[in-house]
Amino acid sequence: MRRQPLDQLSFRRCSSYRYFYPRQLRMRKILGYLLLLLLLCGCSTIPEPQSPTSNLLIGTLVFKCSGFEKSSTPSFNGEHRSGLEIVFKNTETNQSYSLRTDDEGDYFSDGIVPGNYRVESITYSQTEANSSSYVSMPISTLGFTVQPSIVSIMYSIILNAEYGGASSYKINISTPEKRKSEFSLSHPKSKWNSFDWQNVAVILGKR
Repeated sequence: MRRQPLDQLSFRRCSSYRYFYPRQLRMRKILGYLLLLLLLCGCSTIPEPQSPTSNLLIGTLVFKCSGFEKSSTPSFNGEHRSGLEIVFKNTETNQSYSLRTDDEGDYFSDGIVPGNYRVESITYSQTEANSSSYVSMPISTLGFTVQPSIVSIMYSIILNAEYGGASSYKINISTPEKRKSEFSLSHPKSKWNSFDWQNVAVILGKR
């Protein structure tokens, strides 16, 4: 096989690079536009209110895990916001709801029957090839109320789970003005912005 001079090979490589680069650049732009479109669509996934008596529950979860380097799931260590599951139950009808957080740790649910609710558990899970692991924390003394015709702002729940040790949680309460402002930035055209926003009443007690 005849070997080509090094200068010819270099020239051909350079020509090929110059030929394909504009095409690659166009593909990157197209992919960028598609990604932006997906992000914009993702901001409008919250159902719009169907009537003036509709209600929306909005809340935030943060799960902080430590000590799991000693376990089979060391990747649990650190702060987690996405993929958390909160389960709460209506204390009068016993109807349960299960919601999952987005990348920011926020969750939304519309159409919840107004009334008193109790938080049952908050769970962080990981799924791998053929197995799944989870850390679940029951919350026995935490409750809240949902009212009609408003956006009910659930307090932020920050959980601390220590492997083989004690677990705890705390709540942070934001002002309705701040929470509504944050929501309107990511959902500027949502009709929920015209609703009254109020913090839920915190109910503390035994099961």
